[in-house]
Amino acid sequence: MKVNVLFVDPPISSKSASVEVKEFIKHKRYPIGILSIMTFLKKSIPGCDVKYLKVLDIENEKDYLQKVTSFKPDIIGFPCYSFDFFNTYLLIKKLKKLLPKSHFCCGGAHVNFYPKETISLPEVDSVILGEGEEPFKNLFLHLSCGLPLKEQGIYTKKDIKDGKSFSYSVNADLNEMPIPDIKLLEGYLSYTSFLTGKPLGTLVSSKGCPFLCNYCSSKYSKYRLFKIEKIVETLSYYVSCGIYEFEFWDETFNPSIRRLLDFVKAMKIAKLPISFGIKGAVVQNVNYESLKGLKDVGLRRIQFGVETTSERLLNLINKRIDKQKIADAFLLCKKLEICSVANMMIGLPEQTEEDIFEDIEFLKKVQPTYIGINIFNYAPNTEFYKNYLEKNPSDDFWKLFAENPEKEIIRHCYDNITHDRLYQLQKHLTRKFYFRPSYLLKYLRTVPLGEMINSAKIGLKMLLN
Repeated sequence: MKVNVLFVDPPISSKSASVEVKEFIKHKRYPIGILSIMTFLKKSIPGCDVKYLKVLDIENEKDYLQKVTSFKPDIIGFPCYSFDFFNTYLLIKKLKKLLPKSHFCCGGAHVNFYPKETISLPEVDSVILGEGEEPFKNLFLHLSCGLPLKEQGIYTKKDIKDGKSFSYSVNADLNEMPIPDIKLLEGYLSYTSFLTGKPLGTLVSSKGCPFLCNYCSSKYSKYRLFKIEKIVETLSYYVSCGIYEFEFWDETFNPSIRRLLDFVKAMKIAKLPISFGIKGAVVQNVNYESLKGLKDVGLRRIQFGVETTSERLLNLINKRIDKQKIADAFLLCKKLEICSVANMMIGLPEQTEEDIFEDIEFLKKVQPTYIGINIFNYAPNTEFYKNYLEKNPSDDFWKLFAENPEKEIIRHCYDNITHDRLYQLQKHLTRKFYFRPSYLLKYLRTVPLGEMINSAKIGLKMLLN
């Protein structure tokens, strides 16, 4: 029996994110996890028909639904994230009405947190917990050939009725997994950088995070590294596909300086004609030698998770950095002329407006190229959310949402700052940092023209917002 598999990527909502983050989210990109599962299916099951469709613009929903139904999928896979699950579930309900006989499978972080609640939704036929390659293959063979569901991490409504306990699938060896085949994506060269407009390849050099920040659920994930050779092999394959610009989407790209130096050494041998950015880096694991080496092999942009510069709040969120390490990282980037990004949070528990304005003044001194000011949300399965539930045991709003995701949810911390004031501060501080004569003059001198034009479009939206 031939089985068609379709992965859909619903629109992402990010009301509390910074303006530049919202622009990035709206831009065309592909999910690394889905592409990895698609590649694994194609390699494992010859003749498997697998396709990916992304919702780029919710206004074109009618055309999108028509594209989905025209493919006549037997299995549809949905990546699910808690902050975006409202939109995902809207799409699931609409598609189930159009494709009542299709098998709907959900996976992703939201499902890992709330598996029972997700599989209990009437439109959902199965859920995958953990890494999806082997479980999705098992699901495919179950529906196409009648083989039993025996893999860890794949569950149906029947399993819930039978009282089956949940377990999570983990790939035994990351380096044995096939290289995600970008050619499986229709028009793959149209996935471009929102700053340069050039075709963009996205990849990771690791999974999970070695750090234990209290605002993040990744502290519960096992941190594993791809071998340097595997990373270089992946980059080489993408270059052969016509892609020369890359973004590493690790939660932590630099677990140590040694890791960076080993990567630089391998890249110098490979001599790949590429440029790349790093989305997730920590300030304590860079020095002059490692950053200089990264620049020599193509680094153009690096984002650091700073969140706050207050020593008191850094301890509270268990960040394990200090002001000096923050300053050192950004000043090194300035010295080496590497574009740097400081990702910040406002509205953290116990944070005051005075703390926030001190952050901005500090950033002015260390001079990152860009900043991102995001409003803190209580995320499920984090220490901060657990602390919230201890104080408010009858208000497990994430669980209630998972059981009935009919209303979009967003919950900030209002210890010292009101909801409306947080959004006022986000706009005010962004303008306060960017629209300074000294910053604009430096920016005009150092940033490439193409990036400058695209950044100016974002800046205009900030002014008009």
